[in-house]
Amino acid sequence: MSDFTVISAVSQTLHDLLRANISDLTLDISLRSPKDMQQAGQATGVSVWLYKVSRMLRHNARVASIIPVTSIRQSIHLSPLPGRTIPRDWNSNTILNNCNTFLVNSFTDSHTYLLFHGPK
Repeated sequence: MSDFTVISAVSQTLHDLLRANISDLTLDISLRSPKDMQQAGQATGVSVWLYKVSRMLRHNARVASIIPVTSIRQSIHLSPLPGRTIPRDWNSNTILNNCNTFLVNSFTDSHTYLLFHGPK
């Protein structure tokens, strides 16, 4: 199963869950990115667009940078995107070292949501 297929399925599931449980039926819940929603002139609504982040590799080696702590805005919640199966040896202590691709959970709190989906 491709990353695109998995991300599409998760986005559709989240869309359907929100649609079934939000009482305001006039609120648009969109599978489009916030940028696409803005370009379409849609000022309100909820985007369930999911962002994928992956490790940067150069010649099969991880590329890393040391940044000043003052450059960090906030922490974010990452959900691993392992592929077809989740290895049994992955746990909260090893996941960041073992998984190379993650989905960013921009729905953890309102500040994070607005950072990713709010007005630019």
